[in-house]
Amino acid sequence: CFFFFSCFPKLLCVFLLIFFIEPPTFIRELKPAEVVKVTEKDPVTLECTVAGTPELRLKCYDSNVASFRIESVMKEDSGTYAFKVENDFGSSTCEAVLTVLDQTIPPSFTKKLTKMDQVLGSSIHMECKVSGSLPITAKWYKDGREIHDSAKYRSLCHENTVSMEVSKLELADTANYTCSVTNIAGSDSCSTVLTVKGFIFFKEYLEFLVFLIVYLVWFSKIPSAEDLNKHFFPLKTVEPASFLVKPENQQAVPNSVVEFKTVLKGTPPFAIKWFKEDLELVSGANCFIGIEGSTGFLTLYSVDVSKSGHYTCQVSNDVGSDSCTATLLVTGVHIYLFSVALILSVFCRALYRSYK
Repeated sequence: CFFFFSCFPKLLCVFLLIFFIEPPTFIRELKPAEVVKVTEKDPVTLECTVAGTPELRLKCYDSNVASFRIESVMKEDSGTYAFKVENDFGSSTCEAVLTVLDQTIPPSFTKKLTKMDQVLGSSIHMECKVSGSLPITAKWYKDGREIHDSAKYRSLCHENTVSMEVSKLELADTANYTCSVTNIAGSDSCSTVLTVKGFIFFKEYLEFLVFLIVYLVWFSKIPSAEDLNKHFFPLKTVEPASFLVKPENQQAVPNSVVEFKTVLKGTPPFAIKWFKEDLELVSGANCFIGIEGSTGFLTLYSVDVSKSGHYTCQVSNDVGSDSCTATLLVTGVHIYLFSVALILSVFCRALYRSYK
């Protein structure tokens, strides 16, 4: 009996370490058998996202993002590259095939532009990703006319990232925008439509005109500011949808319920969508998406390790949209069990000392 009470705390800790500590896994890994083609002497970067019980050991590791970069690849760099992450309780790997060519590769878009709605007076950042042999040059066009850098337009082309920032949007900025990329082997392009929306609802503008005509006919004078503020506020400003409180990163245990909450601001009504990585979620047996007033939420039922990942909330209204991302990490560490284990451990130790 003495032996049991003296050894029980240690045995309990070993049990918890074996059954409830999470080995490392890849949340976002390289596509299976992904082949990355790059021209000799060009830089290349491979990335994936990892999760698991700290401390995770990986040579190139920062904020759960594992990356490997070669500044100037050579033919001998061709081969299969494996990311391996490990902790005291296990390991996990993912692979990609790097092919170094001695020929130039024409550019192509790996991430294209998407349709955008933005509000009058704001700024917008358009970005796309390209692959192909460097150097790559980029040109931007608005309704077929080339855009040149200025105080309003600022373009950037760095390695495989091409972007354009447009500031102080006007209604005239509503247009079709095209990004064209070129290298010595060829060219490619992609387009999107940007819609700039104003601050006045058409229906309310008509209501104001009716009010103004009735007031002029009845009182034979123009309404003063005091009368307008008292009887009618003509220009209802429409605020684009955005986040007042963003969802927080969460850590959960298997078979538990997880809820992401966010507080919205802007002019309702709001439309809200949730995504896991790039896959849109739909309310069903595994999750529920809802919005009550200015609070949006995503409830995940009976989560497991496969539910670990990045969850993105996208909110929009008539004049704009916004998005933000939170991370969920499902581990095997059960806080309740640890609490019970701690209480039992203290109790057994006390009994052991009293008998001793």
